[in-house]
Amino acid sequence: RDTAILEARSLSIHTSLRREFLPDYLGQDGNSKVGILDDRSGDLTWALQEVDAELTALCKLLAPITPEALGLTCAGRRKGMVWTPFRDFEEAERLQPRNLSDEDVDAGVLENHLQFIQKRKLCLMRWISND
Repeated sequence: RDTAILEARSLSIHTSLRREFLPDYLGQDGNSKVGILDDRSGDLTWALQEVDAELTALCKLLAPITPEALGLTCAGRRKGMVWTPFRDFEEAERLQPRNLSDEDVDAGVLENHLQFIQKRKLCLMRWISND
């Protein structure tokens, strides 16, 4: 747990969610930084990978029973997200979300987000620290 917390706090890959999408990911008034766990997360070592693997295993266990129990069919999962508070004011200012732009729309960012909204049914969170 302690190693996963240290990894999460030192994760260098953070995404700048579009301002219009923040409530869909972080809830109302969500204000923190988000890192996406993927193959490019070079600073990711074993601890966060293990936490992410636990969620994948749980998804695999739930998938067969979700149609009957929840009325939905699991079609997979998205990449893991690490949600951590900003270290300080400077980091909060530097990582402020951008507004959705015409370039984003042309690049399919809006379309991808709308597909996410339409398909999401179940959100699993694994808290490793909630100080």
